Amino acid sequence: NNNNRGSDDEDGDEVGDEGDMLNWAHLGRYACRPAIRRPGLPGFLLGPLSIEKRVRKVTKRAAPFKINSLREVRPEELRAEDLKKSDKNDLPSICRKIYVKLQSVQREAQDAVEKELEAVDEDSPDYPKIEQELMDKWALRETGGIDLVRFVINPHSFGQTVENMFYVSFLIREASIKLQFDQHGLPAIEPIVKDPSAEASHRAKAATRHQAIMSIDMATWREITEVFNIKEPIIPHRPENEPQGPGARGWYS
Repeated sequence: NNNNRGSDDEDGDEVGDEGDMLNWAHLGRYACRPAIRRPGLPGFLLGPLSIEKRVRKVTKRAAPFKINSLREVRPEELRAEDLKKSDKNDLPSICRKIYVKLQSVQREAQDAVEKELEAVDEDSPDYPKIEQELMDKWALRETGGIDLVRFVINPHSFGQTVENMFYVSFLIREASIKLQFDQHGLPAIEPIVKDPSAEASHRAKAATRHQAIMSIDMATWREITEVFNIKEPIIPHRPENEPQGPGARGWYS
C-alpha cells in the first residue's frame, strides 16, 4: 500500500505520499554514513567562527591641480657656518675624538705607572708582580699600548661597545692606530704619530691597507665585563635617551 509506505520513518517523522516509490530522504541519510570519514561532531564547522565586517575605506581625493594656487618655494640656503656645524658629527671627526682620547689615556697610564714604580726597589723579588699589577690597573700592556678590550668595552651599554669597536677598526684601517699583541696574546692599541711630510706617500699606499674586523655578542660582552672587572668605560658613556652616531648630537659634539 503506497499510502502506508513511508508514513513513519525511523525518526518518527511523517512522510506523505507524493507519488515516489522510495523514501529518498531516509535512504540518503543511511547511504552516506559509510562514506563519511569525519569524526562524530555535534555539528559542522563551515566557514569562519566569526565574521568580521569590513569597513570600506573612503579615499580622499586630491584637489584638482590649479596653477593659480601654486606657491613659490625657495631652496634652502646653505652657508659655510652650517657646514662647519654639521661636520662635527661625521665619521672622521668622531674617529678623531677617539684618537685623541687614546693618546691622552696612553700618556696618563704610562706616566702613572712610571711614577708609582719609582717608589719600588727594582731589585725586589716582588718588582715584576707589582709592575704587572700597576699595568693591569691602568690598562697598559708591555707593548706600551692600551688594552683594546678595556678601551672599547662600555659596561653600561652593549650598543655603545659595538660603536666603539667600529670607530677603532676604522682608525686601524686609516693607519692611525696600530694593533699589537703582548706575551699573553692580548690585543693592545697605540696611536701612530704621522709625519705631515710623509702624508703624500701614506696616501699612495692606501690601497694596501687592511680593515680590522672585530665581532662581539652580548654574552661575550657580559663575560668580558666580569672577567676584567670593568666598572667604568674609558670612552665616555653617551646618554641613551639622546640620538647617537654620525649626524646626531652626542658626547663628541
